[in-house]
Amino acid sequence: LLEVKAADNAAKSPYMREENQEQIRKCADLFEEILREQDALTLHELRVSGKDLIAAGMRPGPEVGKTLEAMLADVIECPAHNTKEYLLEEGRFI
Repeated sequence: LLEVKAADNAAKSPYMREENQEQIRKCADLFEEILREQDALTLHELRVSGKDLIAAGMRPGPEVGKTLEAMLADVIECPAHNTKEYLLEEGRFI
């Protein structure tokens, strides 16, 4: 998508082209950093699963999904929290 944005920007008039190109570069740099750091952006990338929560004592049901969503929000804010130990301990309080 970033390549398409860059190509589209290159085809536009010179007015604001450099500023737009700089924004595209910043987005590309941020994207590369996320990939490099392997930050969790989806439930699948969390270090725990619903099975882990159930094994830790949570009852199966919609609360498992809600807890995983809350954990993902926490991990997006603080990627260092994406450890099984932290998330299972934190899961008891969410």
